[in-house]
Amino acid sequence: NLSIQSDRYPVDEENSIVSGISAGTAAADILSSLRCAEEGAVLQIADADGNQLSGDAVVKTGMKVQVLFEGKVGKEYGLSVLGDLGVSEQPGVKDLLMIKSHILGRESLSQLQTASADLNADGRINIFDLVELKFMILRG
Repeated sequence: NLSIQSDRYPVDEENSIVSGISAGTAAADILSSLRCAEEGAVLQIADADGNQLSGDAVVKTGMKVQVLFEGKVGKEYGLSVLGDLGVSEQPGVKDLLMIKSHILGRESLSQLQTASADLNADGRINIFDLVELKFMILRG
């Protein structure tokens, strides 16, 4: 069983997504909060192209947790950073506009983007998430 668990981050096994990650979180911090029950399995974080990241690299939406078993990638999970819909280097105005368009029914979001847009973790994308992202941007 190459599934991962975490006491800190929600893990959606059905969609293979790790969510609830704050912007600016380093790869090593995420790895220290994840575990795999399979003995001998190794976890690593990779960019969207599958290249392994160093522990001090800041994670972004679309990067992956890879579960390696016997030297091969056995399973991957997409990383969902709160407020980062994968359209810019950090959560910003482009993400804000994308959430607004989604709320107004003009744009649909992928499952990974939906997890990133649900800033208050209530299972819905709405004005409260939009306001939270505005505050996040203002706080820098």
